[in-house]
Amino acid sequence: MIARSSDFFNDMILPNEKKYQHIAVFSHGAWIHSLLTYIYQREIKEYWHAPRQENCGVTTIQIEDGVCHVLKESEIFYNKDGE
Repeated sequence: MIARSSDFFNDMILPNEKKYQHIAVFSHGAWIHSLLTYIYQREIKEYWHAPRQENCGVTTIQIEDGVCHVLKESEIFYNKDGE
């Protein structure tokens, strides 16, 4: 999965860095963890690093001249208790 997410990132996101101000990518938590594992250059044993990717969690990544900065991981905009 890391190979697929890194291919997507390198083929679809990085080449469009200067073309678009914002790019939204929607996926499931495991894929997002694979992308973050690639961006952070972590070992596979660190795949499920904290924080847990919550349902509908938003991870924000800033890219400047091909360099990634993870600004937020799994930010949620709802009350998990249902209130």
